Amino acid sequence: MRRKLNQLIVHYEAERRLLNEQLNECVEEFDHGMAHRFSKGLFLVNMQLQTLYNLRDHRHDEKVAALRHIESLEKFSQQERAGHRGGYYAAWIADERKKLAEWEAQVRLPRPQTTAVAEALHKLLHGRITGFTLTLSRAMGLYLTFRLARRTLIITLPEVRRHREHYHLPKKRRRVLQRLGFRRYDQGDKLISFRPLATDADIGPAMSMLSYMAFELFYFREFDQESYLSYFEFNAE
Repeated sequence: MRRKLNQLIVHYEAERRLLNEQLNECVEEFDHGMAHRFSKGLFLVNMQLQTLYNLRDHRHDEKVAALRHIESLEKFSQQERAGHRGGYYAAWIADERKKLAEWEAQVRLPRPQTTAVAEALHKLLHGRITGFTLTLSRAMGLYLTFRLARRTLIITLPEVRRHREHYHLPKKRRRVLQRLGFRRYDQGDKLISFRPLATDADIGPAMSMLSYMAFELFYFREFDQESYLSYFEFNAE
């Protein structure tokens, strides 16, 4: 998975370099129409790269912000050095660098091979729970319910009308959900997907679909610190 992620990043970085070159050529030639098109393409590629980098390292955005902050502080430090305030900025820069080093150390720690959602699907498959709820955003009231019936995983996204009214589920997103296998029920107020879940091998495809929803359909930063799982687990006897 990580190898594929790195390959995608390499591909989009090459695409970004090419778009930048083409954009600069158009600007030099005063071709504003094509420059605008390349600018839009560059924006989309940058968004995709941001998502990919955050998939690889969930602190990517924070690290980029910290590095930019350090660069700004270093410039101020050089300007203020003559005014005997260099020590103030040096301490600030040291704190930022220490924070970056701590984040880098966290990235190198071994990561679990399963996610909470995959573990919940495993428990559902083996009868340890009867179902669970994945809340994507508490603020938006956006959640999915999961239950198993005759080796079929039933994923429900309820309250579609409310989400439409609050622009959480515009037509474009609903169409993507339908392409992912969701169908309209309860007079359009529910979107339900039926997926096979008979063995552990079926968990992977379900996780791929959920990952697409989180990272492509929705911008996953919308759910930062907002998502959680809830279920009741039977006590082993």
